[in-house]
Amino acid sequence: QTPTSPWQRQEMPKGAMFYLAFDGVPMKEHPDFDSVGGSGIYCWIIADSLNAAESKARNHLEESGWFIKEYEEGFEVDETSFEDSEMLQYYQQAEIDGEVFLFHTYPAREGEETDKSEQNVDPNA
Repeated sequence: QTPTSPWQRQEMPKGAMFYLAFDGVPMKEHPDFDSVGGSGIYCWIIADSLNAAESKARNHLEESGWFIKEYEEGFEVDETSFEDSEMLQYYQQAEIDGEVFLFHTYPAREGEETDKSEQNVDPNA
């Protein structure tokens, strides 16, 4: 859903909240492929297990045009995990939407495109 999408009524998400962190690069079909070198990707996802949360995150990222270079960490969290952090707002939004993805992108460097495109190999091939 985007900010301009119409409102949708749905059930409140149920399950535990998980925080996951990935390192990723945009795939060739991503609109920012030429300008973005990569991103730290931080996810708050409500799911039944860490494995289910990781699967949801990976599916969303791949559908959004991101190649995951590295799964950095993932663990169950609650509101106290972020009480003194600016990250609390993302946790609270995920309680409503079921998932939040935060991208800390960095610019592409000259000569990096070859390295990046070599990593955009279909992992299912």
